[in-house]
Amino acid sequence: MSKLRILVAEDERPARLFLISMLNAFEDVKIVAEASNGRQAVELIEQEKPDLVLLDLQMPELDGLSVVKSLKKSQMPLIAFVTAYDEYAIQAFEINAVDYLLKPVDRVRLRETINRAQERLDRADLRAEETNNLEEAIKDYEMASQQPRIDRIPVRQKDEIIIVPVNQIASIIADGELLQITTNRNENYCINHRLKDLELRL
Repeated sequence: MSKLRILVAEDERPARLFLISMLNAFEDVKIVAEASNGRQAVELIEQEKPDLVLLDLQMPELDGLSVVKSLKKSQMPLIAFVTAYDEYAIQAFEINAVDYLLKPVDRVRLRETINRAQERLDRADLRAEETNNLEEAIKDYEMASQQPRIDRIPVRQKDEIIIVPVNQIASIIADGELLQITTNRNENYCINHRLKDLELRL
C-alpha cells in the first residue's frame, strides 16, 4: 500500500515540529513538505500535490480558510484543520463532517485522521463529498464568527479599568502570553490576550 503523502502547515515552529515528530512514528505516512505560513502552504500544495494537509486555522498573511479558498477545486487535497479551541470553527466542522485536530494534538486522534484520509482517498464519492463539506463549513464558520469589531480596549491598571480607544493605539506587541500596548501619547499598557484573537476583532 502506498504511503499517505502529508503536508504540514503551521506557523508556530514548536507546534509544527511536535506534529511532524508524531507523524514520523507512523509507517504508512510520508511528509512531503512543511509550511510556516499560508502563502507558502498554497505554493507547496500546488507543487507537491499532497494527499492530506494538516492546516493550522490561524496563520499570518493567509489563514487556513484563505488557503483553502486560494486552491482550485482540481488541486484540493484532503484537509484536516488544526486549531486551538474555537467554538465557531468546531461547530462548523462538526456540522459539516470536516476533520479537525485540537491543539495540543493527540496521537490517537491524529491516527484517526490518517485512517479517515486513507478511506476517503480510496473512494471517489467520499472525495467529492469532502470538498463540498469543506466549502459549507467555511461558509458556516464565517457567518458564525463575524463578531462585532471593537473600538475600545479595556485595560486594568492597578485597581482601575482604563478604556483605551483603538484609534489612539500606536502599536501592540506580543510578549509571550501578554500584549504590550503603546498609545500615540506614548502611554504603555499590558493585557493578557492572544494577539490572533484580538486581531480578528480590530
